Amino acid sequence: MQIKVHFIGDIASNYIGNKYNWRVLSVHTHSLNIVNELGAIVTLASKELGRGPFIITTENFPFYSIGKSSKVKIRDGKIEIGEIALNISDCKIYDSRLNINPISRDKEYWLHWQQSIVSWLLATEYADFYKKSFVPKMKAISDNELINLIGYGYGTTPTGDDFLAGYIIGHLTLKKSIPQTFKYNVEKNLKKTNLISANYIRMAILYRVNEKIKKSLEKLFLGYKIEPFNEEKGFGYTSGLDFLLGFTEYYIRHTV
Repeated sequence: MQIKVHFIGDIASNYIGNKYNWRVLSVHTHSLNIVNELGAIVTLASKELGRGPFIITTENFPFYSIGKSSKVKIRDGKIEIGEIALNISDCKIYDSRLNINPISRDKEYWLHWQQSIVSWLLATEYADFYKKSFVPKMKAISDNELINLIGYGYGTTPTGDDFLAGYIIGHLTLKKSIPQTFKYNVEKNLKKTNLISANYIRMAILYRVNEKIKKSLEKLFLGYKIEPFNEEKGFGYTSGLDFLLGFTEYYIRHTV
């Protein structure tokens, strides 16, 4: 089967260049991550996982054939990983910037959706973690203490990181900018988590999100129903819901 490239994220297109040395960071069933010496990450992923700021969306890519020792070269509009070469010179750019006009919703609206999100999370294998640890913690923590959530929880992108990214996007949809002191403190504490998760938090600060998160936020503001494991699951097993948990928490705290 022919390997195809459908989209390259707008941030990934900025990262790709001959002047950097790249290596394989991690390989998963439906994706792999490459990283350069500056810590910039590009993800190759199957199209089912959706588009994103630093994702190159592929079809029929044999992720199982790639190891962490596979050589990576990027030159002349091509990415070579091991024996596989991808032409990215003509692929479309995915614009990951959010472009939504928030519609006024009362606090009860956001409380309703947060309760639904928590109930979906309590139906996962991590129910005890959310019930006994994370939900009480996120309710007790102040805005100024949110950086303490970095690196906290499970997964490639830990629960606290996804929550913080959602909270940041919530702030940006309402305020359009974040305080420089808060931004500085977040950046300073990103060493507490892994490179991939740190990249997602940086994307949130830039007001950029994955396609499936973008669709879910549009639905929330329009008053449409969101489903527990349709749009969100493509972003990760619980990551999309953790993100929406943070987003709704921002609006609960800052809606009169």
